[in-house]
Amino acid sequence: PFWKRIFKACDVSISFVIALRNPMSAIASMKVFDRASMRMKAFDHFCEEHSECDEKYFWMWITSLLGCLDGSEGEERILVDYNELLKHPTSQIKRIADVLKLEIQEDRLKNYSANFIDPSLCHFTTAEFQKDIDSDCQKFALEIYQELFAIAKDQASFPKLKHSHEKWKTRLSSAKSLLVLAEKNEKIILFLRAAMLVQKETIDKLNQ
Repeated sequence: PFWKRIFKACDVSISFVIALRNPMSAIASMKVFDRASMRMKAFDHFCEEHSECDEKYFWMWITSLLGCLDGSEGEERILVDYNELLKHPTSQIKRIADVLKLEIQEDRLKNYSANFIDPSLCHFTTAEFQKDIDSDCQKFALEIYQELFAIAKDQASFPKLKHSHEKWKTRLSSAKSLLVLAEKNEKIILFLRAAMLVQKETIDKLNQ
């Protein structure tokens, strides 16, 4: 919304390319980032003993994606699936160009498809994701992903998503207060665990 106001004030027309990624793959990347930004031991111990750690990431994925849908509603937009882009970069770029009325430079597209895209970054498939479903928020994420994936495959359209979108927003809103509380508690737990690890390391050094 902030940038939309800026663009409007500057009289700039805008279009949105919304990236869609399998929740399991996205969450794996989120965990790598979190491990790099906090004490790894405290983070790993917490996640090993608390299944709600994964649930936090699913809610983050859901919140972020619904925010993208809200912020782009009423504007020219297209959904692009991460795995589809890795597997079929040329057709996906041409699809984006067609919807957004952009001109393609074939030599650059060929170079992008051959030298920039790395298909090995495709870590998960929808089938693999379905095997691991064991909580309500995971089922919620899969429901959203499947409906949006159909749009990314041009098997459905944004107008047909309206009812589902409203249902998803209502469900997210009903869980918001609990999610805020869970986030606060998690920060406290991680802080205490990190402090305990520092204390243990200090004691071990003194005992050497």
